[in-house]
Formats: sequence, C-alpha cells, structure tokens
Amino acid sequence: MAGCQYNNLQELQPSCDDNPMLLLPEVTATLCGQSSGMVVLTVSRGQAPYTYQLGDVKQDSATFTGLAAGKYQAQVTDANGCVAATAVTIETESGITASATSDAAGCGTAMATLTVSASGGTEPYSYALNNSSLQDSPVFTNLPAGVYTLKVADAAGCEFTFDHQVLSGVSYAQTIKPIIMNNCAVSGCHNGTQFPDFRSLSNIQQNKDQIRQRTQTGNMPPNGRSLTQQQIDLIACWIDDGALDN
Repeated sequence: MAGCQYNNLQELQPSCDDNPMLLLPEVTATLCGQSSGMVVLTVSRGQAPYTYQLGDVKQDSATFTGLAAGKYQAQVTDANGCVAATAVTIETESGITASATSDAAGCGTAMATLTVSASGGTEPYSYALNNSSLQDSPVFTNLPAGVYTLKVADAAGCEFTFDHQVLSGVSYAQTIKPIIMNNCAVSGCHNGTQFPDFRSLSNIQQNKDQIRQRTQTGNMPPNGRSLTQQQIDLIACWIDDGALDN
C-alpha cells in the first residue's frame, strides 16, 4: 500500500545476542630483540565471515605473525557487525640464565671477588652490579659483604636480573661459638639455668636478632662482662650472613 512504512527497526537490525566470543588466544613468545611472536585467535559463535584485528592490524586471517613483545588489544567482528575483544600479551623469551659465585668479604672489609656466569641468549654479554654501568667483564672486585643486584645483558638487548649475597665468611665454629661460650653461656647466664640456652646453636639462631641488638647496645652479656668492639662486629657480621652453621 502506498504510503505504508515498516517501522519495526529492531527487527531489521542484526542481533548480537549470539555475539562472537573469543576463546583464549594461542600466543607464541618472541625472541628477545626480535619480532617473532605469533597470535592465533579462535572464535566461537557469531556469524561468519569474521574480521580479525590485533592492535592496528586488521585482516581476514586469524593468525598474526612478526609480533614484538608487548600488550595488544585483539578484536573480532562478525558478518552482523557484532564485536568481541580481549587483551593479549606477548612475552619475551630471552633464554638468558645467570648465576654468581663469590669468596669471603671479611668482617668490615671489602675483600670479596664476585664472578658472574651466564648462558643462553646471544653472546657477547655485558654485566652490571647494582646501578653501575654495564661492563664487559663478569668479575667485580673489592666488595664488602651484602646483597647485590646483578644484571646480564646480551647482544640482542635481552636482560637477566638476579640477586646474590656476598658473605663476610665469619665462622660460627671457629669464631662465634667461643665468644658466646666464654661470655654468654656461662654459669647463671644462658647455660641451661637461664632461657634461652645458648649452648644450643638452634637457640642462638632463633634469637639472633635480639643477640645482635643487645650486643650492639652493650646490654649483653650482663653481670659486668663486656665484649670488645671487634667481638661485637664479628657477631653482627655472622648474623648478617644468615647465622650459618659454618
């Protein structure tokens, strides 16, 4: 009929109730310093054909290649214009691993030499200690005891960061035990007659923080006994090393 109009616009428009839904994307990590990552998007429901988009790249294929590490927004649009989206992260597969060894620094001295061993990635490597500039040598010298952050970088720009503790090397058996046995685990004081019993290494280890604090302030040992500054420093160095059974 002339002049008749069909006003049911909702019926003319496509429905997105059956919206395409992205499943977990299949992601392949990129090699460090390269753009070798890959993402494959899998869609369920919706109406084919689909259009796929990853970042600024839009295509008919669900597979995206040549991708650098980073975060991307993935989107699929079906034939009805319905859209589904998800975030995708491409990780870096650096391949670098590293570890370090060091000798004793001494108590209050800077005598340690630290050596880094690295593998994987792309040689040659460069090395940094804490916030220092990168250097070609994996060896760091004249270090005091403490925890250091080490960074290894390879020729492709990949980095591996880890922590390593340089020990003072103070021995419990040779140094700390004689100090405690002669000054603290004596008659009437931590020798079984007063808690804790410092004849036991485990008791010393459990109370190490209190021992460190009280020897530093001069509150231990009591009864007129006193430690020399060297003995106090040795106890602190041993405890800072982790109160080891060494």
